[in-house]
Amino acid sequence: MKKILIILLAILCIPISGFVMSLSILENNPNRYIEISELQGMTVYLDSDSIQSLVYNPPITA
Repeated sequence: MKKILIILLAILCIPISGFVMSLSILENNPNRYIEISELQGMTVYLDSDSIQSLVYNPPITA
């Protein structure tokens, strides 16, 4: 029973570790990552290089 619980806990932690980022990456690129919010010891950053501007281009009617 303990082995099953340990395996389930390990499987549940895999997706969470996918969002983890190295502190050195954040410190070396202060202009790229913008702090969005901080809540209960968790900080959310925005990668400014991932933002894409979408321009509305209406159709030309003759």
